[in-house]
Amino acid sequence: MLKENKAFIKDKKWFSIVHFYFKYATTSYFFSPIKCFIGFFVILLVLNMWLITHSVDYFVVPSCVCVGMIRNTTQLFFLQLKQYRESCLHARIKYIKKTLAPYIGFMLSNLLINIIIILLTLGNAFIYKSQRDLLGNINWFYFIFGILLLWLLLISMAYSLYIYSRNLLASYCISITFYIFAVYYLGCAYPYYVIKEYAFIDNAMYFFPPKYIVNVVQASYVNATDLYFVFYKSNKSISVDYGMGHNIWYPILISIGFILLLSFLTILKWKINNIKAQSNFININSIKNIQDKYQKKIAQCLTIDEVNIIHNNFKENFENKTSK
Repeated sequence: MLKENKAFIKDKKWFSIVHFYFKYATTSYFFSPIKCFIGFFVILLVLNMWLITHSVDYFVVPSCVCVGMIRNTTQLFFLQLKQYRESCLHARIKYIKKTLAPYIGFMLSNLLINIIIILLTLGNAFIYKSQRDLLGNINWFYFIFGILLLWLLLISMAYSLYIYSRNLLASYCISITFYIFAVYYLGCAYPYYVIKEYAFIDNAMYFFPPKYIVNVVQASYVNATDLYFVFYKSNKSISVDYGMGHNIWYPILISIGFILLLSFLTILKWKINNIKAQSNFININSIKNIQDKYQKKIAQCLTIDEVNIIHNNFKENFENKTSK
């Protein structure tokens, strides 16, 4: 049995474990037609349909980039974690139970997938002249920085949802809800300036952590570092006011706060779970040792009184161990 466990990973080094899970996660994603369809094709289909029907749109491209990341880093990434737990793969590889290496491998795989969807989305968008004309106006520093923070936030949300979850199916439904909120209320299904007209929806979205950094990505795409942008459509002036003090660093700092908080809570829970697992493992071994000693002593007994004395001692020790 031990040889079969070691067959999964020949080298026990941390990097080898990360590489194994990176390869496992990446191949399982790209060999799944469903994941590729909803993770890539649907996003690109929405993008092309919108750009074909609207000659100029300032926000659909960054919105599609963010929605694609949310799809791949909450719903599909959480689904992958769910399948990992249900497959009990970690239980078949004995020496990785106490390391974060598998989760680092999953993260790196997800990062690669997101880089691909971002490049495909931008490459597809710049086929259209209306989007190529915007190239010179993009604030690339805030755009790339915002995308990186969004990925870190989504990863921390997915892991916290996963590690605190007792019902994986219910948590998976929550991850789908995250995606639906992003599509409909962050500027993909409907333009963001339309969402802003409904104050109750816009105010409610402040409770949705990705909103802050998604707004940064959208604003940086039109170089609106003051979070205020005006454009003309059908000879009508349309203003987009993201609010938040008209300072792009406010939503950035809020997002960093969310990342640190969720990461801390996730690692804390992971450590608590490991301590409990280690305690249970020691307790089981202690009980097994008591049972072995009990059987040996019973075999050496010559009278019924000796058996009763040993039995009572065993019962007392067993109760003490199991009560800890």
